[in-house]
Amino acid sequence: MAFTSKKKQDGLVEEKKGEEEWKGVLRDLTNETKAYQDARKRKDNDVAAQHSERVHQLMLKAAEVHPDPTVKEKFKKDAEEWNKGDNKLKDIMSHPFVQGLAILLAAPFALAGGALFAAGALVYGTGKLIVGLGDALTFGQFRHWTS
Repeated sequence: MAFTSKKKQDGLVEEKKGEEEWKGVLRDLTNETKAYQDARKRKDNDVAAQHSERVHQLMLKAAEVHPDPTVKEKFKKDAEEWNKGDNKLKDIMSHPFVQGLAILLAAPFALAGGALFAAGALVYGTGKLIVGLGDALTFGQFRHWTS
């Protein structure tokens, strides 16, 4: 980053902060939704109502934090639907919602794993190519001498 302008560096820092805030909100939202589900399973309606309100607030926070207008609208719509819905609708909404949030949080790790695998395959392939070139240039003599 030594050759980037100060303005670009500030933009990258702000983008990183925004991404961290987004991940934090998603993590909190996942935990709160799971807590809501647990309270509903225990039939503890007072605690479930508290968690439900926090889920609604976190959905609105997610809409506020995300830079994409489409995602903002989706979260606002989901928050409104959650807030107006009864317990049955919230139970239906919460199951795929938690799974979707888990996928969003796990995606960077999956991409990093795929990138590492691809890099390893590239290094392995390059090594095999170099060995093949060495065998071709020496007509396999080096392998014969070492055996």
